[in-house]
Amino acid sequence: EGPTFPCGNPRCGGCSNFFFIVAEGAWVLRCRCKHRHTDHDPAAAGHPCRKARCTCTAFDSPWVCNCGHPWAVHSQSIVAMDHDPMRRMLALAGAPDEVVQAADGLHDMAITHRLDGEEA
Repeated sequence: EGPTFPCGNPRCGGCSNFFFIVAEGAWVLRCRCKHRHTDHDPAAAGHPCRKARCTCTAFDSPWVCNCGHPWAVHSQSIVAMDHDPMRRMLALAGAPDEVVQAADGLHDMAITHRLDGEEA
């Protein structure tokens, strides 16, 4: 398990945790009941199908990933990342670690101050 990432879509329908589902163009992940993942209840345990007359009680897809493993054996991890653009630019440019570490806060300072040091 681990941390959750709440869904921000107001039309979501009550799910408490975002979970990435593979989709490409018009293709979407389907359950063994042949209905789309969006036809399944995101809030209920097991994610049963919401289509009328469908007896599916839990989402389960026969889809196999490019890695050769089925959908069900994959997991989702939430990883905190540092998104400071100044540090990223320096790291990508091959700057030594001490220079990258010293760049903490430079981006925020650059946004709030002009080059001559006056308030923006």
